[in-house]
Amino acid sequence: MIGALLLSARLATAAPAPPCAAALARADGLDNAALAVQAPDLARELRSAAPDTPADAVLAEAARAAEEPGAAAGARFRAAVAWHCALAAAPRLPAAGAREREVAEEILERPAFRRARADPWAVRRWLLGLWERFLALFETPEAQAYARFSQVLFLAAAAAAAALGAWALLRRRPVAAPATAAPPDRTSPAPDARLDAAAAAAARGEAALAVRLSMLAALGALERDAVVPPGRSLTSAELVAHLRAAGADRAQAAQALCGLFDRTVYGASPASPADAAAALAAARALGSDAPGAQQPPRPLERRP
Repeated sequence: MIGALLLSARLATAAPAPPCAAALARADGLDNAALAVQAPDLARELRSAAPDTPADAVLAEAARAAEEPGAAAGARFRAAVAWHCALAAAPRLPAAGAREREVAEEILERPAFRRARADPWAVRRWLLGLWERFLALFETPEAQAYARFSQVLFLAAAAAAAALGAWALLRRRPVAAPATAAPPDRTSPAPDARLDAAAAAAARGEAALAVRLSMLAALGALERDAVVPPGRSLTSAELVAHLRAAGADRAQAAQALCGLFDRTVYGASPASPADAAAALAAARALGSDAPGAQQPPRPLERRP
């Protein structure tokens, strides 16, 4: 509706349609190539015959044909003349009155149409212009001189930092690891090979405890004499097999003591006073000390 109102208002003020019969007859008498050559003259004649009639399309095609003459340019100019003359011969639309113009202005003043008429790129063009002016400042001789000075200053700072880093690396010396202090020479008591506790248990009638303590005293004596390795990690069978190389007497005593120990401690069988006495005798045969005997401390063996 709005477009129709505006178009009718525009056509109402236009001049009468120009006479196009002569122009069309002249164009029909020429081929496209010849029409392209004469297009500027024909367009000027149409414009001079009716200066108030819009003829922008005809003039544009005429200028194009003058720059690039040829059959294609002549065909385009012929179509432009035909369209121009068809519009000029068309009846005019009814002229818009004052009421219609008021309605159009009222519609165009509504918020939706007012925003549409606003230029959305105004701020963008202003920012781009401001940025171009800012960049133009760096094209002055003073700005160029300052930029070169900044580059020289930056390179000098980088060279100084590299020199300081190299000097710091050259000054570094490998730090010697502190010498590990030798552990003090300590002594540890020799394994307990005494039978005092075992004899006291036998005297109290605790035969099973006497067998157990006799076994511990015997192992202490064997470790003290370096007959078996320390740690008491050997089983009874391994201990007897180990002592076969130490002599028949020790092997028989170890076998008797291990048998009493396994039956009493692991087997939980009751032990008699005779078993306690046999265990004490076997422990003495393996090197255990008699009750009341004292042994000096033995230096602690260092292992690599």
